[in-house]
Amino acid sequence: MKNTNSQIIALGVSILMAISFLAVISSAQKIGTSYSIDWQPVPKVDNDYIDTTGITSFRFGATWAWMDEVLDSNRNDYGKLADTLLSYVPSSEDVTKIIKIGFYHDSYMEEVHDYKTYKVDTAYVDTFKNFCFMLAESLEARGVDHFVLHNEPDLKWSNDSLADNWMATPEDFAEQCYWAAHEIKQANNDAYIFFGAFAGPDTGATNDTFVVRSVDSILNAGSFPPLVDCIDFHCYGESLTETEAAEIAHRLKTFCNTNRNVDWSIMETRGPRYNFPVDSLVYGTGDYTIKEQLIWGMQIDFPPWSEMQVLCSLYVWVRWEDPDHLFLSENWDDLEDEKIEEFLNRVPTFVDSGATFAHWFSAYKKNVVPLPTPPNGHKGYPTPMNKVDQIIKRAETFPANILDTDGKSTPLGDTIKAYIEGLERRYYPGAQQT
Repeated sequence: MKNTNSQIIALGVSILMAISFLAVISSAQKIGTSYSIDWQPVPKVDNDYIDTTGITSFRFGATWAWMDEVLDSNRNDYGKLADTLLSYVPSSEDVTKIIKIGFYHDSYMEEVHDYKTYKVDTAYVDTFKNFCFMLAESLEARGVDHFVLHNEPDLKWSNDSLADNWMATPEDFAEQCYWAAHEIKQANNDAYIFFGAFAGPDTGATNDTFVVRSVDSILNAGSFPPLVDCIDFHCYGESLTETEAAEIAHRLKTFCNTNRNVDWSIMETRGPRYNFPVDSLVYGTGDYTIKEQLIWGMQIDFPPWSEMQVLCSLYVWVRWEDPDHLFLSENWDDLEDEKIEEFLNRVPTFVDSGATFAHWFSAYKKNVVPLPTPPNGHKGYPTPMNKVDQIIKRAETFPANILDTDGKSTPLGDTIKAYIEGLERRYYPGAQQT
């Protein structure tokens, strides 16, 4: 017989309370979530969100290019840039605020064979350094001292045909992060800096060439202690058992704490993941798959399909092919059970193993059409195939997030809050239960 959401939450909290007396956890550890400007955050996370979920940290990301546009429209006023960034972040003083700086900037990047490498061109290194210093100085005045440098640089970095991220060497990435970290700490000596935000520790990232070379390069760059405080990883996978999560945590703890004397974090994790059957044939169209039909609609049909038409057609055909698919909105109640199980397998395991931060990505279940992909240095304007891939990816992603866009509590949100309250009672036994 299938457990109800309330039964699963009660069981999970009982387990967490039982193990809380066995684990020694740093009171600095934070549990939270995040979103980025390019994921169209609607609505913004505010203090009501904090009250609903209990999260104690929040990460917001934007690219150098996006922030530069804000500066251009505000006469290069970094104070207004800082205020704009913080308008997307809850104001509560009980929440650690983390700003992720994406390195993309079309005007300042090095080019190799007409490709933008994401590495700042040598002519603009001082521009980049000044940007990092001024941003950190303005944010420090507003109580923000946590920074993530770029995002998933190891993702496809050596694949010229698909890469839409870092294209230079791991050592180049470490050098650019060193410049950023140096300027940030010149502006704010108390800054805490995350390095990496590497993709895929569940697939053995601690043996990955990019990860090892870039981490060792920045840790051995000459500053003691190192300018970066924490190595960050993203951990997905279709699903993880508690044992599998523990194996990942052990590898990361050994890689960071034991072998390199640096903190580690999991700033993105989520599960389960179920792909839509987009390679199945569409009924009545002959030999076209769902994905091919969506691309055809955007590329050949007249007028071309809008993003909303693509999204709606995707749902229609998935319902026809697999009406019980858990990522269809009518099946989300059953999906919540699996999300709770994934959370209980992942986050407490990472925290108990010493992760300084553990974030469930992302904040909201957003049934929205993504914004058009901006031009970039690798593929130019997005093709219909790029757009369809993006729409499918997001439709396969947002149901695993935490709250509905109405901000009301969800079983997963309730589980996260109960877990965090359990952690807080470890540090403050007399804390009032809510």
